[in-house]
Amino acid sequence: MDIEELNKSQIVMLTLLVSFVTSIATGIVTVSLMDQAPPTVTQTINRVVERTIERVVPEETQTATVITQERTVVVKESELIAQAVDRISPSIVSVHNTKEGGELGDFAARGVVVAPNIVVTTLTEAKESGEYFITLSGKKVVLGKVMSIDKASSLVMLSYTSDEEIAVPPAAFVTTAPKLGQTVVALTGSDRVRIANGLVTGFIDSPKQGSEGQNASTDNKLFETSIAQSSLVRGSIVINTDGAVIGIAEGSSSSITPATTILSALSAVGKDSDSGSADSGE
Repeated sequence: MDIEELNKSQIVMLTLLVSFVTSIATGIVTVSLMDQAPPTVTQTINRVVERTIERVVPEETQTATVITQERTVVVKESELIAQAVDRISPSIVSVHNTKEGGELGDFAARGVVVAPNIVVTTLTEAKESGEYFITLSGKKVVLGKVMSIDKASSLVMLSYTSDEEIAVPPAAFVTTAPKLGQTVVALTGSDRVRIANGLVTGFIDSPKQGSEGQNASTDNKLFETSIAQSSLVRGSIVINTDGAVIGIAEGSSSSITPATTILSALSAVGKDSDSGSADSGE
């Protein structure tokens, strides 16, 4: 049969037949090539199909698909230490002896602001109503007076007066004992603040604390760290990686007085002040 003799209906049917056969042949060839193609090519094609479906489906169903990706962020210990030091630094002070004539004397100890206008430090030769110069974080020097002395722990509370321009924020203190193996940082140094980091290595049963019944709980026990004693000065402030105070160094030994003992001493000062006010009121 000559193709020129076909009518319109026959031509349409012939065209459909050729298209059908061609599509089948194309599909067979495509499948054969996909089987022979490297895996990377197959993955790329699959990704294109997935992306196409992902873009088309929301338009048809009018719903949005939210894909949540979880990513693990690794924070280095050095970064935590740097942040902790930045957080505590404004509250760190240095305590100096006073010379005759009211002049600034030699370095005596480090200290930390434990409450508004109150500094805690460790001094062995402090006297009631004694006076010391306190250098605040902004290099402002103020005169501090002894509020209380805890001979058992060598803790000394100093009060000072200042205006609003040099108000120093009190440091944060932990209320529980440190854990063995916990990372700690000591802010030490006499001429300028230095840091030394280490681990909590053990607890000490202090005879002085035992006489007061404080060693019944680990919270009030002295503790030791792996920080070399030569790196510590009297009153070195020991913090955790959150920037909270966990203890203060005695200086003459490697033992650290825990923050719970400091808070107890501060509470006792408050009670004494309230008692004094009540007595004067009578």
